[in-house]
Amino acid sequence: PVHEIKLDVLPSQLDGLFYGTENIFFSNVFIYHITKSLTSGFRSKCQSGLPILLDLLKDLEGKRIQAHGGSVIYINGTYYFYGENKEKTDGKNGIWHWGVRCYASRDLYNWEDKGLIIPPEADDPESSLHPASQMDRPHIIYNKDTKKYVAWLKIMNKDGTQTETVLTADEFLGPYTKVREGLKPLNMSAGDFDLAAAPDGKAYYYFERVHSETICADLTADYTDVTGYYSTHFPHPYPPYVREATAHFVRKNKHYLITSGTTGYLPNPSEAA
Repeated sequence: PVHEIKLDVLPSQLDGLFYGTENIFFSNVFIYHITKSLTSGFRSKCQSGLPILLDLLKDLEGKRIQAHGGSVIYINGTYYFYGENKEKTDGKNGIWHWGVRCYASRDLYNWEDKGLIIPPEADDPESSLHPASQMDRPHIIYNKDTKKYVAWLKIMNKDGTQTETVLTADEFLGPYTKVREGLKPLNMSAGDFDLAAAPDGKAYYYFERVHSETICADLTADYTDVTGYYSTHFPHPYPPYVREATAHFVRKNKHYLITSGTTGYLPNPSEAA
C-alpha cells in the first residue's frame, strides 16, 4: 500500500457530500494516495469554499456506489471498498440501511459491485442488523492468527447509547457470522471508530467516547472484544471540539490519527495527530 496523502480537495471539504462519510477517503490504512481518478467528481473552487458535486461515484454498471461511512482494504492486488448500503433509504420509510455492500477494483477507478457482504436481518426487529437499526461505519480487519476477517459495526441505539456488533468470516466477502451484539466496550458509549492491526498481530480499537474524548483500546487476541487496557487522548468538554471519525495510519514508523470535529454532517476542519 502507498501511504502518501494526496488529495485534490481537503478531507474537511468533503464532509457532508456523501451521507455520513466525512472520512471516506481516510477510513483505512490502504488508500492514502488519492488521485484525480477518484476525486474527479469534485471541484474545490467555488465562492463558498466548498466543492461542487459534479458527478456521483458509480460502479461498472453505471449505478451509484452504495458504500456510505465507507472503508477500503487491500487484499492480494485488489481494493475492496465497502460501507453502508443506503439504496432503500429515502429519509421517510424508516430504513436506515440495507446491509453492508462491497465493491472491488484494481485501479481505484473502476469498481465492480460484489453485492451485500453483510445482509440486513429484515425479519428480526430486535436485531442490530434490522434495516431500521442505526448501523453505520463498518470496519473490517484480518486476524492472521485465527485466519478470520473481523467486522465491527457501530450501532446508535434508541436510548442514545452507542454499542458495537462484531462478526467474523473466513473470506472477506463473507458469509459473516455475528459473535457479539450490544457490546459496550470498556462500559463506554462508543461512537465513531477505526481498527488497526500492528505487524506483530496485536490490534487496536480507536473510538470516540461519545462527546468526551478519544480512546485507544487493546483488542483481544481474536479481535472480537477489548482487553480492558486503554489510553485516553484529546479530552474536550463538549462538541464541536470533541474529536470523532477517527482514522489511523502508519507512515515511516509513525502513527497518525486524522479526526473530525463533532458537527454532525456540517463541514469542519480535520485535525491530524
